[in-house]
Amino acid sequence: MALTIDTIWQLRNQQEHSNVQLNLLSTIKTLESKIREQIKIFETNAGERVWTAPRWSTPPQGTIKLKADAAMLNQSAALAVVAR
Repeated sequence: MALTIDTIWQLRNQQEHSNVQLNLLSTIKTLESKIREQIKIFETNAGERVWTAPRWSTPPQGTIKLKADAAMLNQSAALAVVAR
């Protein structure tokens, strides 16, 4: 689905900004090629995937944790940082 949407978006941009003539057959062949490439990638790597859940570990002694947030409104901005 994402490849189809991306192809349509690129085709639209080419027509809008580059005045490229629409070649539907070429576009379809390009999309089919992208889909075949993705299928090949998934088939190749299907047996190699081993997923382990990430585990949290205590940070090293002396580590400083930073928490930051920012906001913007009209002509002003604010930034806050908390270190602990």
